[in-house]
Amino acid sequence: MLLRPEGPQEEGEGAGDPLAERLRLRLESLEPGPRPLVLAVSGGSDSAALLRLAAASPQIRRRVALVATVDHGLRPESAAEAAQVALWAAGLDLPHETLIWTGDKPRGDLSARARAARHDLLRAAAGARGAALVLAHTAEDQAETFLMNLARGSGVQGLAAMRPRSLREGVPLLRPLLEVGREELRAWLRARGAPWIDDPSNSDLRRLRPRLRQAAALLEGFGLSRARLLETVAHLARAREALEAAEAALSAEALTEGPLGELRLSRAALAGAPREVALRFFAESLRRAGGAEHPPRFASLERAFDLWLSGGLGGGISLGGALLRPLPEGGLRLLPEPAGTPPPALLAPGESRLWAGRWRVDLAPEAPQGLELAALGAQGEASLKAAARKGWSPPELWRLARPEARRASPALRLEGALWAVPAAGWGTHEARARLRGRRDAGR
Repeated sequence: MLLRPEGPQEEGEGAGDPLAERLRLRLESLEPGPRPLVLAVSGGSDSAALLRLAAASPQIRRRVALVATVDHGLRPESAAEAAQVALWAAGLDLPHETLIWTGDKPRGDLSARARAARHDLLRAAAGARGAALVLAHTAEDQAETFLMNLARGSGVQGLAAMRPRSLREGVPLLRPLLEVGREELRAWLRARGAPWIDDPSNSDLRRLRPRLRQAAALLEGFGLSRARLLETVAHLARAREALEAAEAALSAEALTEGPLGELRLSRAALAGAPREVALRFFAESLRRAGGAEHPPRFASLERAFDLWLSGGLGGGISLGGALLRPLPEGGLRLLPEPAGTPPPALLAPGESRLWAGRWRVDLAPEAPQGLELAALGAQGEASLKAAARKGWSPPELWRLARPEARRASPALRLEGALWAVPAAGWGTHEARARLRGRRDAGR
């Protein structure tokens, strides 16, 4: 952890600063009106600049409800870094909270799980305050996202990179610095003697983003400057808007939603649609059914799509956390895959957690300690059938659902015994769950 030294200038002297004014204008264009703001600040140069720029604009400062820092607990320095951000916020007279990732840390895919946990904690903090979440992604982040998605073989959706404004679970996500370069922000901080924290993982060449940063000079030599990449992203973003309009029209014709996350797709509607629109719709449907943050890789997606249209799926396959089951009339049923659900995790009383990308599980403060969240599974479903034989009456939503969807729904266990199945309305009243809003999940 490296802290840049403080200079002599006092905070607050930046009032009327041109860069602070740019931030104000951009934020007000993305989220006009009185909605409060939660600033996501890790302490790196980008978010440190966001914090101080917001404080330098009286109009934005008045809207800041919270400065939020996530402590994943994955590095020894993380607690001290969060405490440092808290000191900066206090010096600017802004409220701060450290959001701690609790519970067991997964062994596999730790980076992706940590990123998802960070986003979940920040969105929850913003949602609890009726606020928009402000993120400090810069022009470099946008260009790197384009290149990373290009390497994955992404289509227009991925190559259009990050949106300046999107909506997740009803919370607006704002990225007002996407047109500002990192060095411009650092120069602004240096001019004010303002510190930031260097995260060593940002120079870890085992990760793709640092390697892309190292390759920037080489790419420039081929005409792939940051400015040229951002021009391409802007073109693709306009194409994405047009495709989304066509996708929404196709959805009205091709999609039927069933209980517990089940989706049914019309073969005739997708076969008759332009291929790019049909594939985008198919990808989004798979992502929704499987609960993944991103759809499967395009090659796998396209192969599954063509197999379905040609009648070659047989009894069905699994892809992207979803089960694909052909229907007799030629349609396709998409179901969450029980085996693809997250591993068991402990929940604390009062905790709210997004689970499997589909469910928001809320625990009341009076819930007991030691509750474990995991998929219901076949054994849990058998327990509910036994309860039904003894007089329990399951709701219609549960009775109409396919067995795979029931087994992939969340259940809470206490000391190994089934404690509550929120989607089935079974168990105590301390637990409740709701389906996550889907159509705004990535936009």
